[in-house]
Amino acid sequence: MAKYMAADVPRSITVIANDPSGEVCLDYLNANLDAYGLHRPLVKVRTAADFLDAPSALPGWRSQQVLKLLAGAASADAWIVWLDGKNHFLGPVDYGSFFTEDGRARTIYTKKKLRHDRRWLAHSLDYFGMSYHWLEELGPLTYTPYPMRADTLRAMLADIEARGDSVEALFRRRKRYTEFYLLYAYVLSQHGEADAIYDSALPWPATIWKHGPPTLERHIERFERLGGPFFAVHQRRRGTFLQADREALMRLWLDRDLMTEAEAEDLLGVPAVVSGGKTPWWRKLLRP
Repeated sequence: MAKYMAADVPRSITVIANDPSGEVCLDYLNANLDAYGLHRPLVKVRTAADFLDAPSALPGWRSQQVLKLLAGAASADAWIVWLDGKNHFLGPVDYGSFFTEDGRARTIYTKKKLRHDRRWLAHSLDYFGMSYHWLEELGPLTYTPYPMRADTLRAMLADIEARGDSVEALFRRRKRYTEFYLLYAYVLSQHGEADAIYDSALPWPATIWKHGPPTLERHIERFERLGGPFFAVHQRRRGTFLQADREALMRLWLDRDLMTEAEAEDLLGVPAVVSGGKTPWWRKLLRP
């Protein structure tokens, strides 16, 4: 962010220490605030207790989603971009990276094929009284970076409160909602289409998830070919990378002077051990 985001783009930066006590994250954040460079004066560090009535009552992933919504609504800015701790920039980023000239949020439309995605979207559609036919339509990404108009976010939270709910109580229920599927379903309920708020022109946000094929050859090649500024590595992939993939990931950072070799080594962990034997299922999928 310090290197690639223009100094005049963010008006404020809220960083949330979302562990239950906040102490572990707070110590780390306070010791590393200078890493924000020119953006350092804009940074405010908050804890889960600043937003949630009962921080310990929500499991980690659910509390993170509620915190995103409430922290975004508390911002005085008209435009919001949510980032997770795994996100970083590998190229220049400005307002146009996230929003169109007419203020629509840039995203990528995808088909919702995975069972859990369809279930979460269905629950959100139910909540706002929308038809299940939207399960078959292309819809916006549901991971970060995720830009959104603040007035749309605040209107959705007001709608939830008008139903006698709170977003915190909503995420404590057995039904699984996600913050971004709720926003998408709310947009559909108000506008009848995604294009009223979203624009499907976000540069591809390369993300290495905690699950997936151990080899990243095609993933990295796609990122280098498309050249987008967004990249993310899930923390649970640490120590799982094959040597060649590990070296390729390090080059992404070292060639841009984003970190030292020691920092990259620590972030990625030791190389994964490759054992012989039966060809794994995922390698068969990579054969031409």
